[in-house]
Amino acid sequence: NYGSMRNRGGDITLTSTNVNTRNQRWNTTLNFNYNKNELTRLDVSANTVFDYLFESQNRVGKPMNALYSIRYAGLDEKGKPLAYTKDGKIVNSTQQLTVEDLVYNGTATPPYSASLLNTLQYKGFDLFFMFTYYGGHVMRDVVSPYLTKFPELNYTINMDRLALNYWKKPGDEKNPGIAPAYNSGASSSTILLWDAADKHISKADYIKLRDVTLGYNIPEQLLRKCYIKRMKVNFQVQNVWRWSANGQGLDPEVWTGYDKYAINAIRGDLVPTSYTVGVNVNF
Repeated sequence: NYGSMRNRGGDITLTSTNVNTRNQRWNTTLNFNYNKNELTRLDVSANTVFDYLFESQNRVGKPMNALYSIRYAGLDEKGKPLAYTKDGKIVNSTQQLTVEDLVYNGTATPPYSASLLNTLQYKGFDLFFMFTYYGGHVMRDVVSPYLTKFPELNYTINMDRLALNYWKKPGDEKNPGIAPAYNSGASSSTILLWDAADKHISKADYIKLRDVTLGYNIPEQLLRKCYIKRMKVNFQVQNVWRWSANGQGLDPEVWTGYDKYAINAIRGDLVPTSYTVGVNVNF
């Protein structure tokens, strides 16, 4: 076999009736899931620093989709990126780093998930809404691109707005959030010190209000003349609201910073809020 893995976890479902009267009813259901995996044996031949950083990893002793990064040491006086080894030595190239110098940041797969469902009924009206949560994992932030192309290429492709925040003059290196200086034709061993820096790792937890549905059952006395037994009108809104733990407001469901080719990932296209009106008629 290619490898072995140990999984541990559990599921909990709790349901309650909070209100139950003649005209009112309110039910709540909470689902919670936890799953932790660890690779116990794996045959891997790609063991360079670049291999560890280029995409999420499967490594013995860690969960699947592990993210690794470089201990970032800021910029030098010329705006070039620096890094620390595990012993605190400052270096200016990944060629001076080993796998042991890298930082394990966590898994890109959420070990925790939960959903909260509520249904409220009042006379002919009913309201349903559902929250979902995923957490315990990590992701790479949007990274200001390291400007390295030769001037004649003119940077004709779209670039993230963070590209405007880069080192331009001595002293800029004191700004901890600034990107490296323009460096025409910089080597990948230099670029990776910035792109894979641990300062770009964030929590990937998020909460979403997935669904809100409001329904109304038309009174039967209004339907008899039309020979209709039952009629219900629904108004549904999906993807209503989102909270993300990362500081850049990224949606972890569409952001590609912890997927394959995580370096230089894109923000992704946000899932739009959608609205649906429905009518259910029984004759």
